[in-house]
Amino acid sequence: MSLLGKIKNFFGSDEVEKEQLNQKYSFTEETRVVDGHVLHRIKALKTIERKDVRVNKRELGGFVESYKNLGNNGNSWVFDDACVYCDAEVYGNAGVWNNAKVFDAAHICGDAQIKDNAQVYGNAYVEFHAQVMDNAHVYDRAIVESDAKISGNTRVYGNAEISLDACISENAQVYDDARVYGGAQVYGDAQIYENALIDDNAKVYGNAKVYGNAFVVDNAKIYESAEVYGDSIVEDDRVICGYEKVNEPLEDEEDDDKKYEITDETIVVDGRELHRIKAIKDFVREDKDGQESHVNVENYGGYIEKEDNLSHMDGAWIYDDACVYGNACVDDDSAVFDCAKVHGNASVDGNAKIMDNAEIHGNATVDGNAKIMDNAEIHGNATVDGNAKIMDNAEIYGTANVSENAKVYGNARIYDGAEIEKDAEICENATVCHDASVFGKVIKGDEYVVE
Repeated sequence: MSLLGKIKNFFGSDEVEKEQLNQKYSFTEETRVVDGHVLHRIKALKTIERKDVRVNKRELGGFVESYKNLGNNGNSWVFDDACVYCDAEVYGNAGVWNNAKVFDAAHICGDAQIKDNAQVYGNAYVEFHAQVMDNAHVYDRAIVESDAKISGNTRVYGNAEISLDACISENAQVYDDARVYGGAQVYGDAQIYENALIDDNAKVYGNAKVYGNAFVVDNAKIYESAEVYGDSIVEDDRVICGYEKVNEPLEDEEDDDKKYEITDETIVVDGRELHRIKAIKDFVREDKDGQESHVNVENYGGYIEKEDNLSHMDGAWIYDDACVYGNACVDDDSAVFDCAKVHGNASVDGNAKIMDNAEIHGNATVDGNAKIMDNAEIHGNATVDGNAKIMDNAEIYGTANVSENAKVYGNARIYDGAEIEKDAEICENATVCHDASVFGKVIKGDEYVVE
C-alpha cells in the first residue's frame, strides 16, 4: 500500500482529502485534549479579510479536532483558545472566539459569532448574524438566528427558536418548542417553555413564566412572579405582574365553521396526549395518489394534540394513524397519511402530502405539491416545496431548500443553506451542504458537495 493509502487508512480518506484540498489553514504541532478529543491549534495559510478583523497569513487561531470542523471556503475562523470538535462545523463568515466551545453536531454559519465562555452543542444551529456570548449554552435542536443575541448564563435548548433581534440574557431559560421573535426580551430568571411564543417587542423578566400555548406579543410585559399559560394571548401593552396567573382560553369557533371534532380516543406520543379526529361534514380532497377522494361525516382521521394542529378550512386532513402535535399545523389542502408525524413548529401547507413513516419537525415547512414519504425526515428550518419529492431515508435540515422538480432519496443528506432545484436528483449516500446550489444535476454515490 502507498504511503498516502496508509495515511488514508489510518485517518480516514475523507479527512485526508479535506486536508489536501484545504488552502485556508493548517494544523500546528500544538495540541490540547478537550473532553477526550485531541485538538490542534490552527494557522492561517493566507490572509482572511473578515468584516470584523483581518486574519493575517501565518497567524495562529484556536483549536479544531479535524479539517471538517472549520470550512475551507468563506471567511470563517476559530480565534484565541476557542475549541471546535466532534462533528461540529463552523463555516461561511462565522467566528468562534475567546474560550468558547462548539461540539457534537452543532453548526455555526452565516455571520454568527460565538464568544467568551459560551457553548453550542448537540444539534443546535446558530446562523444569520446571531451572537451567543458570556456563559450561555445553546444545545439540543435549538436554533438561534437573524440577529438574535444570547448572553449571560442563559440556556436555550429543546426545539426552541430565537430569531429576529430577540434577546435572551441573565439567567433566563427558553426550551421545549418555545419561540422568541421580533425584538422580544427575556431576562432575569424568566422561563419560556412548552409551546409559548414571545414576539413583537414583548418583555418577560424577573421570575415570570410563560408556557402552554400562550402568546405574549405587542409590547406586553410579564414580570415579577407572574405566570401566563394555557391558550392565553397577552397583547397591546398589557402588563401582568406580581403573583398574577393568567389562563384565558380561546373562544371556540362556531360549530358551523368546523369540519371535524376531537374524539375521546387517545394515544400518547413523545409524552403528549393526542386525540383521534372525526369528520362532522362532507368534503372532497385528493388522496395520496392525486385522485379525487371523499371525506364523509363520521369518517375517522388520525391524531392531533389540539385544534390548532389541523385547519378547519379547505381540504386539509390527517388520515390513518398519522400524528400532528406541538405547534405544528396542517393547512390548505395538504394531508398527512399512514404513520407519518408532524410536530414541533413545523407547517404543512398547499397541496403537500406527508406519508408512510416520514417525519416533519422543528421549524420545517413543506408546501406546494411536495411529497415526503418512506422514512424521510425534514427538520430544522428546512423548506421543501414545488413538486419536490423526498423519499427513502433522505434527510433535509438546517436552512436547506428543495424545490421545483427536485428529488432526494436513498440515504442522501441536504443541510445548512444548500439549495436543490429544477430537476436535480440527490441520491444514494450523497451529501450537499453549506451554501451549495445544485440545479438540474444528479449527485450520487458518496459525493460530498459544499459549493
